Amino acid sequence: MPNSEFLWKIHAYLNEYIRFADTKAAVCIAWSSAMLGTLFSAQIHLVQKPSIWFFGCGLLSAAALIAAFLFGVLAVSPRLGLGFLSRSWVTGHTAPKVDSADPTDRAATDGVDRTSSENLGVIFWIDILQNKTSIEYEKAVSKLTDSDVAGQVAKHIYVLSGVAKRKYFFINLAMLAAAVGSVFAVVVLLAK
Repeated sequence: MPNSEFLWKIHAYLNEYIRFADTKAAVCIAWSSAMLGTLFSAQIHLVQKPSIWFFGCGLLSAAALIAAFLFGVLAVSPRLGLGFLSRSWVTGHTAPKVDSADPTDRAATDGVDRTSSENLGVIFWIDILQNKTSIEYEKAVSKLTDSDVAGQVAKHIYVLSGVAKRKYFFINLAMLAAAVGSVFAVVVLLAK
């Protein structure tokens, strides 16, 4: 199998993996919303003189379900330049980032001068739109050799891997918080 074909298969796999991540995040968002709605409709917040454990379980349930909702939103939301989201505790490494949606941010970190159309990528949509016209983009693509194409795809695969890692970091937190919140919600609903 030629190198380019192999790279495109990895690219497709990562795109599917990311798409599946968004589906998982949507399920966490929907589940946590439904559980919060159930708690609210059961009027848990209106219980007169609740015991300490009932109040604690209700509070933990609501807090965990809200956290699950927020982690789910963070998993599906694009990176909006929030500094704390790009630190090594989320990405798992401290190497320069190349997955920013901001071309000026990427230029500062990956060493590529994006002020020249000759240095732009041909896959990432922001790089594509940095070309002044579709004809300019077509010319840039037509100049690529098979080796250049493989290099462009490999770079984009690396970027997609970072996107997937970030998404699954938040999805794992969302699923854990949803599970904890659901357990406490069931306890509170049964105790009411």
